[in-house]
Amino acid sequence: MAGKLDELKDRALKELRTDQDLILLTIFSTLLAAFGVKIANEYVIIGSMLISPLFNPILSILVPIFAKEKKSFWKSLKSLTIVLFLSFSVAILFWLIIYMIGDYEIVSTGIFKISMDNFLVAIILGMVGMLLWIWPKVYNTGAGVAIAISLVPPIAYATMYLIYGLYDLSLNYFLAFLVNLAGTLIGGSIVLFFYKRGNYKTRL
Repeated sequence: MAGKLDELKDRALKELRTDQDLILLTIFSTLLAAFGVKIANEYVIIGSMLISPLFNPILSILVPIFAKEKKSFWKSLKSLTIVLFLSFSVAILFWLIIYMIGDYEIVSTGIFKISMDNFLVAIILGMVGMLLWIWPKVYNTGAGVAIAISLVPPIAYATMYLIYGLYDLSLNYFLAFLVNLAGTLIGGSIVLFFYKRGNYKTRL
């Protein structure tokens, strides 16, 4: 059983590095999401999910926890913090420029209701993302898309409402982001728990 977890650990270690690819994909996916919100184009938003790298640093936190490696955990936490900070910063800068140019008239979408259903969906997405990551042949972008669906759009909306002074809406979407992130971590942890216990076999 330890061998199986070690295999995942080796893969996770390669993903937790804050390299050029991670930084660039974070920037581009955030910009696409913000542009998608600005022009109200769901296809552009979907495109941002396809290239979002958020799942890799999230995964790199969970594996060291189950492997009980504190050094790798703190390194992965640093990577995730940098990526999230970069994503929010890019989105804020984007909306600040749009606000200063005056090229956009914001239309409130109303309060996004955070419910148990949203939390359960985030857990399922976390489970799906982790399963797709465990299955090497079907990983590719599948796991990233599963996670980005619940994380990328809330960042775009939260920062937009922040810059335009609609703080209640901004806080609402930021809380939605946190709920989705927590659900994703829980969902991924559930899969890793059974994987570590040997009750789940990797798909060949």
